[in-house]
Amino acid sequence: MNENEKPDFLYHGSLHRIEGFITRHRGRNQDCRKELNQYGVYATPDYATAMVYALGAQRTTFFRPKIIDIKYSYDSILVDFQNCCWNKKTGYVYKVNSEAFTKINDFEYCANSDLEIIETTKVSLEQINDLIDSGKIIFMQGTLPKSLFVRFLFRLIDGGLRCVRNAGHFFNKIWYAK
Repeated sequence: MNENEKPDFLYHGSLHRIEGFITRHRGRNQDCRKELNQYGVYATPDYATAMVYALGAQRTTFFRPKIIDIKYSYDSILVDFQNCCWNKKTGYVYKVNSEAFTKINDFEYCANSDLEIIETTKVSLEQINDLIDSGKIIFMQGTLPKSLFVRFLFRLIDGGLRCVRNAGHFFNKIWYAK
């Protein structure tokens, strides 16, 4: 494909069920690349990559940063999870028109406007595992601390922080619903 050409459709992976339009949000950039920290909607021409983002990742420990590194090699995707694990057992891939997107690199596009969803597909962890088994996705998992006590302590702290964060979200919904 020519550098200026883009596919007719792109895929956006999300943990959340979205109806109608995908709204813009700030990019998550783990490796400080400025191009992935834009306010917009991110999408990819590669369906398998969108599936990885659809299930997302959660940190396994509060004390170390979550890193998801995706690299491409021929017809395989190398997904490296460090200090994180799969967030959900199901997620969603949204098919969107590519007209509003600008190319960031070979596998990432960004749009600066909300986008109408053309098609929604529910994806599961089993489908990801099938792609891992077929060799389309090569998955690498970072290691956890060896001490059972340290892992338990990290999980305890993370669980407490998650409860505080969820209480904050609940309070905001009640407060702003007035």
